[in-house]
Amino acid sequence: MRDNAPYPPAPGPIGYLCRCEELKRYAEADGIPDAAIVPRMSPPDSLALGAVDDDELRGFGVIRRCAVGAKIGPLFADDAKTAEQLFKALARFVAGEAVSIDVPENNPLAVALAKRQGLHETFGCARMYLGPMPDMPARRIFGVTSFELG
Repeated sequence: MRDNAPYPPAPGPIGYLCRCEELKRYAEADGIPDAAIVPRMSPPDSLALGAVDDDELRGFGVIRRCAVGAKIGPLFADDAKTAEQLFKALARFVAGEAVSIDVPENNPLAVALAKRQGLHETFGCARMYLGPMPDMPARRIFGVTSFELG
């Protein structure tokens, strides 16, 4: 996450977020997994953006450069419109480069968002549990934090 980034803010309710604790609270509010990792997933060449409406955080996403292109994740939002606004704003950060995102198949709105952005599946991955599956807000998870980060 960046203070004083040269990247222009997106139009509308999307803006910079540099307070990791606010992001963590948003993720924890609905039991989103891996919320504790949010403060540690911002390497120097990354950007975190939040969507704010009526002074309430309605979603956030992070993009970070990888060996090839950049990866978006996490991407959490209250609804598909907010998730798409965040996705587009994050992708502008690396305009012209390859962008990937790990989309949970149990959220059809997330899959549809990825398809609208021209993404295609390159591999599948199944999340498996020993014991009962945790109660997670699948409708708000548009991009998982990352298989690489946990």
